[in-house]
Amino acid sequence: MARRLSNPFPSVRTEGGLLPAETLQRIAAGEAAAGNRNALSALTPASYHLPPGERLNEAISRSWSRLVAAWASFRAAREKLPESDAGTTLTRERWLLPLFAELGYGRVPTTKPIPAGDREYGVSHLWQKTPVHLVSFRADLDRKSQGVSGAQRSSPHSLVQELLNRSDDHLWGVVSNGLVLRLLRDNASLSRQAYVEFDLAAMMDGELYSDFTLLWLLLHVSRVEAEKPADCVLETWTKAAREEGLRALDTLRDGVEEALNVLGRGFLEEPVNRALRERLAAGTLTAQDYYRQHLRLVYRLLFLLVAEDRDLLFAPGTPPLARERYLRYYGLSRLRSLAASRRGSRHGDLWAGLSLVMRKLGSDEGCPDLALPALGGFLFSEEAMPDLAAASLSNASLLEAVRKIALTLRDGWLRPVDFRNLGAEELGSVYESLLELHPAIHEEGRGSFELRSAAGSERKTTGSYYTPTSLIECLLDSALDPVLDEAEKAADPEKALLALKVCDPAMGSGAFLVEACRFLGDALLRAWDAHGGLPEIPPDEDPVLFARRQVAQLCLYGVDKNPFAVDLAKLSLWLATLAKDHPFTFLDDSFRHGDSLVGLSPNQIERFHWEEKGQQPLLAGRIRAAMDAAMEKRAALEALNDADHETQEALLVEADAALADVRLAGDLVIAAFFGGKKPKEREALRVEYEAMYGDVLSGRRPREEAEAAVATLRAGQKPVFPFHWELAFPEVFARENSGFDAFVGNPPFMGGTRISTELGWAYLQFCVTATEGSTGNVDLSAFFLRRGGHWLRTRGRLGFITTKSVFAGDSRRGGVDYMRSTGYGLWLESPPAQWPGEEANVTYSEVGLERAPAFSRSANEMARTRPTALLENKRLARRGADVFGAGFILSNEDRNSWAGNSPENLRVTQPYLTGEDFNNSPILEPSRFIINFGEMSEEEAARFPEAFERVRRLVRPARASIKQRDRRELWWLYATRAPEVTRYLQAHTRCLCIARMSKHIAFGFVRPGFVLADTVILVLSDKASCLSCLQSRVHSEWVYRLAGAFGTTLRYTSSDCLETFPFPQSWETNSRLEEIGEAYNGARAALMARNGEGLTKTYNRFHDPDELSSEVLRLRELHDAMDQAVLDAYGWADLRPTCEFLHDHDDKNDDDDSGRTRLRKKPWRYRWPDNIRDEVLARLLELNRSRNAAQQRVDGADGVGHAGILNGAGS
Repeated sequence: MARRLSNPFPSVRTEGGLLPAETLQRIAAGEAAAGNRNALSALTPASYHLPPGERLNEAISRSWSRLVAAWASFRAAREKLPESDAGTTLTRERWLLPLFAELGYGRVPTTKPIPAGDREYGVSHLWQKTPVHLVSFRADLDRKSQGVSGAQRSSPHSLVQELLNRSDDHLWGVVSNGLVLRLLRDNASLSRQAYVEFDLAAMMDGELYSDFTLLWLLLHVSRVEAEKPADCVLETWTKAAREEGLRALDTLRDGVEEALNVLGRGFLEEPVNRALRERLAAGTLTAQDYYRQHLRLVYRLLFLLVAEDRDLLFAPGTPPLARERYLRYYGLSRLRSLAASRRGSRHGDLWAGLSLVMRKLGSDEGCPDLALPALGGFLFSEEAMPDLAAASLSNASLLEAVRKIALTLRDGWLRPVDFRNLGAEELGSVYESLLELHPAIHEEGRGSFELRSAAGSERKTTGSYYTPTSLIECLLDSALDPVLDEAEKAADPEKALLALKVCDPAMGSGAFLVEACRFLGDALLRAWDAHGGLPEIPPDEDPVLFARRQVAQLCLYGVDKNPFAVDLAKLSLWLATLAKDHPFTFLDDSFRHGDSLVGLSPNQIERFHWEEKGQQPLLAGRIRAAMDAAMEKRAALEALNDADHETQEALLVEADAALADVRLAGDLVIAAFFGGKKPKEREALRVEYEAMYGDVLSGRRPREEAEAAVATLRAGQKPVFPFHWELAFPEVFARENSGFDAFVGNPPFMGGTRISTELGWAYLQFCVTATEGSTGNVDLSAFFLRRGGHWLRTRGRLGFITTKSVFAGDSRRGGVDYMRSTGYGLWLESPPAQWPGEEANVTYSEVGLERAPAFSRSANEMARTRPTALLENKRLARRGADVFGAGFILSNEDRNSWAGNSPENLRVTQPYLTGEDFNNSPILEPSRFIINFGEMSEEEAARFPEAFERVRRLVRPARASIKQRDRRELWWLYATRAPEVTRYLQAHTRCLCIARMSKHIAFGFVRPGFVLADTVILVLSDKASCLSCLQSRVHSEWVYRLAGAFGTTLRYTSSDCLETFPFPQSWETNSRLEEIGEAYNGARAALMARNGEGLTKTYNRFHDPDELSSEVLRLRELHDAMDQAVLDAYGWADLRPTCEFLHDHDDKNDDDDSGRTRLRKKPWRYRWPDNIRDEVLARLLELNRSRNAAQQRVDGADGVGHAGILNGAGS
């Protein structure tokens, strides 16, 4: 029989999965574990700086003896200390500093406040890179304490944690008040606190030597000393624990699958469950529904295990006796203990007890006798698993299932799974793996149950993939930060933050919403800190959890067509926000079941039609009255933050009831659409249902008749669950600027053909009908993009992880391009990347859109037409040469080697300017050379043997297999040559260029004599007035609106950005533009040469608010003057803008050299305020439209524009 491990450290608590209990046990094993394959590294005496021959236990024993005396002295002095003495000096000098001295730190140095981000953190001590914050025994680590040093402005714990989260230089830290000590780590990506806590008072008073051994081994100075914090021993152990956690997650997935098989068979094999078997045999209960009931049962078990392990299950104020009764006779912890020690009998008393618990949790009253709260929601409702609730299960089957889920066998020991640290990511990952499985029931005797992986699995048929936290963090950091920044700058930031509305329209297990909760909660904490401290919160409440519970109840919304996913998302939010002795967050009003893509607006329902126009609004008065009544109830519900669930549920029922008639009308219209195969059939059904609805309202026909028509939608193999957004969330759309502040998520991926196959032809047709400009070839994720954007408020932002096809073909035209043409700005377009992990053989992209405000009175009309290429600019720019052959490229070393051996080859080499060189060189010059045979024949090129042989050897083989004849046969020449560019360069002393891919919009003059790569765009002008126009913010804001992007890198294309740009009239001869352009170019060149930095680093400085050097300040002044000169050239003298440092977008960085993945914001751009930018864009759009119209009117226009330049004419 396997043995079960118990907790050997009574005074030690690990929270948030930082270092799990099992890792701590392995650390405590120390030298004894040497040679064991599970032993951790760096547990030798030498690694703790002990002299040869001395053992760890000897050093620890000596430290213990000295600290026992120090503790006794500190405790006696503490008891005599007058109340007027804060006790900080006593705590440090008598106890904590001696403790750290025994841990090898010597006397830990005090420190000045440590800067990080935009503030300083007043920790008391700093050892190398490790902050050590030591406060008085009178201070609570989790609360501010007036009059206590180090705890007055914020709680000591949150002070150190925020420093670690915001600093790149500090990874680990310690905080202690002498009674409790915590080891902390940077945990910005976690949704709740994570630390290892030592109860020093319990340890020393209880003489818990084994606990002290762990403290000594874990906090010794040798564990944190390293040149880089990421190289310290603690970090090595944490990585090992993380890898072990990933393996444990795999074990949990397997255990859940095995438990499902055990339960599925156990219920079928139970003799008394005849009714269950008969329903399965008759088909009234399908195998899939039977499986889903088991899924709900397993997630009930997971929830109870997590809630019990965190001690968060019990209702507030319940008596200890009731809690004891539950834990001793009914709890999952009892079942876990039984599963570790016995196999179980054929009796069913354990299932009966568990069923009682689940019924009470799902009831309206809970169970005071067992200290159980009323959870409500679908997961614990009777409807969630009616057949299993009415059935019996043997003790043997139940204990085997619990054993599979809650215990894991390793090295002969049954070890409990760490459910205390199970969170949304683990739940979602297990959920995703279960979607791969397909149930099969065989009639063999009483029947058998089996789960198989099948092509028809739910994940494949819905296009769903669980999103790893790493992807979610990156996307949310970019999508939400601008929204949060604006709210935090409001007059009342707390009110502005809690008024935000963030939605995931396909929420699955709620992973995006859990992370959004953390983002908004942290912003709320910052707002409280910056504006007078915490509000009144319960004395035992953790401020972090309090903030996140406020956010969860007031700010987060989610929709999913799978009712189980809705309750799983609620469960994820509960686990992320549950606080001991505080009620569960009420989410029923904001986490709703339905299909995000299938629904109607109030205007459509008024007309009883899926079209917005053409039908008389017959129901307008009724809808407005119903919406007003529902809003009254929803407002009352929102005001009851943290009220009891019964009161909140009653208000939600009343709000939904007020809209019942309106919802029925919308559902009938949807039923008519899906009920007919062709337009005429649909219209006939719509007319029929409209008459039926009128009869129902007048009482001439029973309501059940209309509800039966709607019920057909929800039945069958391809059920549809209509979701009318403005009826479901009326408070979101009743605001002055209506709609959501942000949509985030990972909507399902599915091509148009698969949509009709998996979801039905009518479903695809409805999506196309509901999204103007789309076709039946659009990917499902593009439909989510369109619908999400539709429900955004002005300035709202959308960030989705989606399929790469959303940027190609019909999906792009019907999605991103259509939205950009109707007033949305594209702020993120990432290149395709492989989905993390090996299981999902798919690639993904990221897309971000912002709903722009109306630029002017004619904004809507203008926005529907994308700017058009203007004939005057048609030939103004050219790309460099596409070489198609790396063998043409030479390093300096390669070229110099020819100088002595075969100098004639130097005649066919030229400097080769790439976009990278253009951006990074301080003098805009190349770092490499290129072999250039011009238009030579093969025989002519062969006269330069070294160069020719290199190209023949390195280029010709690759060219031999390509289809293009000229590239294949003329292998010694570039793939695309631009003789007109060469002629232009030869005729001018300088030329204006820009890199196609760059972080900043930066034009610059380069000297002739270079070969330009195709990563460089040449503007056919040498005039400084052209630089003024294109480097000005007039053009740069145009580019930000129209350019594509890969992450934070802009993609400048002449067709989108330059050919559409309406230059000011007579810009070529404008002396002011010429003068200011020369001054700007000279000042920038001097700055770049002085710093030895290229355009990218120079503009990094330019946009950095902390950069105050005189040269950068001068460049900003000249840029402002250049902008004004350009505005004046347009005749817009009414615009006199001033620039500010404003948030623009976020940078997403890969792993830094410390080994940590960090999200570094690039929040500032020195630019115009939004209202000036929008006004300028409006005028440019109008100019583009008017000039295009003028071109159309001129019949037989010569179209010369700048074409003369290409023939060598002056510019």
